[in-house]
Amino acid sequence: MQKRIHETIQIKDLKDMLKKSGELYGDRPAYKFKADVERKI
Repeated sequence: MQKRIHETIQIKDLKDMLKKSGELYGDRPAYKFKADVERKI
């Protein structure tokens, strides 16, 4: 068997995946916006 590069998380369903990912990455922002860019629509 090959050695895994990344650590894996064991999940059993979607609700479990959302809970565990929220615990791991909850303090990080999901999106980053550039404040100095003027947007034209």
